[in-house]
Amino acid sequence: MRQTGRLIRRATTKSGGLVRSAFDGAEPDEALRVLSAVRPRTWLRLDVELRRRHYCFASDKQWRQITEADPLALLLTACSGDGRLRQRAVRTPLLRCDQRLLPLLLIRTVDWVKQVRDDARWTLSESLGAANSDGLVRAAGVAMALREWQRGDYAVAAVTDALLSRSDGTLEAARASEDVQVRRLAHRLWLESGQADLDALVQAALTERDIVCQIVCVDAVVRAAVRDRQRGTLDRLLAARFSRVRVEALARAGPDRPARGGRGLTGGPVGDAAGHRTVGDATRRPGPGRAIPRHARVG
Repeated sequence: MRQTGRLIRRATTKSGGLVRSAFDGAEPDEALRVLSAVRPRTWLRLDVELRRRHYCFASDKQWRQITEADPLALLLTACSGDGRLRQRAVRTPLLRCDQRLLPLLLIRTVDWVKQVRDDARWTLSESLGAANSDGLVRAAGVAMALREWQRGDYAVAAVTDALLSRSDGTLEAARASEDVQVRRLAHRLWLESGQADLDALVQAALTERDIVCQIVCVDAVVRAAVRDRQRGTLDRLLAARFSRVRVEALARAGPDRPARGGRGLTGGPVGDAAGHRTVGDATRRPGPGRAIPRHARVG
């Protein structure tokens, strides 16, 4: 609740500053540079706050006067309370080709006015395709934040398609994003795309900070190791510094999950008492010079 309050105050402050900047002829690049670093949800709050500031203008004519003057003015118009002005902004080439405005284009794809929404969706794929790696990763953050909005699934689907179409390292950059929701999306797409080799999966399982991303990587590693009988790979997971990695690896490949011949990769038959002890041992990381207990080893 406290965090939400801070977010609203921050968005309100920014919206007032943007309005003043547009009329004062301020350098739009500086304002957009600041906005490029804000969190995705700040963009959503900013859109709401700018619509509320429609009273700052004496008439709709003033909105029209700044519509296509510069990127900052276009951003303001894209957040107007007047649907005709929002639609005009969406149709402006600058909104489609300036990736700094891509978050606003994504927001307009969930607009409550159908004409605005349809026009934004019509051009979104092209705009996502033209964005560079950083721009697309930022767009993914806004799209994930829009999931909670009505009709927000469209933005997520569009960003998903754009990420999957890239071969320039964008998906890898998304897996390293500070936005945990973007990381989760990127890890899911990475696994589903078949681009992940086993060594990269093991490395992700051992180093990923988010538990959701970490566990899906552990599961993928275990599946591959069980399928290919790669016991050395599981040993790497059993030596992980995160106890949850060790526990998850054992839970998935231990005696309760048999391999061919009805025997688990731990070497004992399903239900073997020694196998059941391994989960407890997995919560205690072997320190320097301390070997993994024999009954907890794979192989």
